[in-house]
Amino acid sequence: MRDWDKVLDRLLSEGRESEVVEFKESNADPVMIGERLSSLANSAALVGQPAGYLVWGVQDKDLVVVGTTVDLRSLKGKGNEDLLPWLSRSLTLDGELLVGEIERAGHRLVVLEVPAAVGRPVRFRGEAYMRRQSYCKVLGSEPVLERHLWERLTTQTFEDCVVAQDLEPGDLFEILDVDSFFQLMHVPRPASQDAVLQVLVGAGVIRYSLSTGWSVAAGGALLFARDLRRFVDGTPQSRNEWMARVMRMIGVCEERGSGWDKIVEAVEEAVLPAPRVVLDGRSTRVVLLGPRQLSLMDTDDRINAIYFHACLRYVNQRPMTNTSVRERFGITAGNRAQVSRFIKEALDSGAIAIENPGAGTKARRYLPSWAAAG
Repeated sequence: MRDWDKVLDRLLSEGRESEVVEFKESNADPVMIGERLSSLANSAALVGQPAGYLVWGVQDKDLVVVGTTVDLRSLKGKGNEDLLPWLSRSLTLDGELLVGEIERAGHRLVVLEVPAAVGRPVRFRGEAYMRRQSYCKVLGSEPVLERHLWERLTTQTFEDCVVAQDLEPGDLFEILDVDSFFQLMHVPRPASQDAVLQVLVGAGVIRYSLSTGWSVAAGGALLFARDLRRFVDGTPQSRNEWMARVMRMIGVCEERGSGWDKIVEAVEEAVLPAPRVVLDGRSTRVVLLGPRQLSLMDTDDRINAIYFHACLRYVNQRPMTNTSVRERFGITAGNRAQVSRFIKEALDSGAIAIENPGAGTKARRYLPSWAAAG
């Protein structure tokens, strides 16, 4: 879930408007918003940022927070259609618009996030726009920028996608095997944290942006993750955006989805063992197992099942409990002690953590260890 306070802090820290940020006080003309979103999405793609932002409640010249009365969810687009659906329909986006509302020093602020263009420029009502410094321009009137944008859009790869975001430097060192990176590069690890981060950014393993803070790229995760399970709930990203869009239109697949969540949910409904993620040389295999009696599951299978169960409950904003684990394994209510033993195995392995340590055993809630660390 996006931490809008952190996003706003990063946007304000720039000290000015930029290619990916525009500040407003109260102007909420729907056509203006659509044109700005097109320009921000295209400019974000050009400069390598995953998103662009319109922020209401901040003066654009000195970035003083003054608050706003703009309510995007109650505004109307053309034809009296609700604004957000109208914008989504009028823009050729490969993602969704996100709205954040923040209270700061007694002032209300609104943030509208638009994903960067993917594969093609984002158009609003048939026209593509671009930001040149702090001005919104028709893309066709800027041939040099248009050429650079197309070059950028046609060289995007899956490995560049963000799979973990809003991280602190300490989080990066916890989830990535940084020492192995420097050993494989045959160079000594720098003494300072900032120097290490600079090297990893230069190699494309991690990056920093206004929207995601410190983040890990898919390629970096595949090569240097300490545990790939930590990236199970990374932001979904299609390998081929155009193909995914066409396949969704003809009903073959979803354009963007939460595949892992759906797999785990289906496995739990069928009371099957958890999927196994196997790193085999230069490949990664996911193995789905058939029905197996609980008594025949080994410790690793039980821990994996509980870990994925905790992940699924966490992303659905429901805590994992003794009861939910019992239902996941199909264990009768009289065998709670057996469930407690399985949960202890997962706790001891470091796969999960207790959300409320002060509570009694029966009232305890659990979550994935990476969520507890965050």
